[in-house]
Amino acid sequence: MSLKIALATDNGKEFAEKHFGEAKEYYIYHLDKNNCRYIKRVKKKIVPVIIKEKNLKRALKILMANYQLLLERWEKGENRDAIYL
Repeated sequence: MSLKIALATDNGKEFAEKHFGEAKEYYIYHLDKNNCRYIKRVKKKIVPVIIKEKNLKRALKILMANYQLLLERWEKGENRDAIYL
């Protein structure tokens, strides 16, 4: 069985020193106990959200209530920062 993993980096050489969701890009690999195979590099195409709510349904309601903020961060492109809710 192989796993798909993402490595967060800002420079392509070292792990990002900040939160995973705040990295500039991600290197995607297939990994098993004998091999790892590079798949692709993904530029930041997410809006990283750090939320204290543990319940998924309640977290989604919080995200919907903050939709405008999410949209504003999305429009910043690759320079977007994490949102702390």
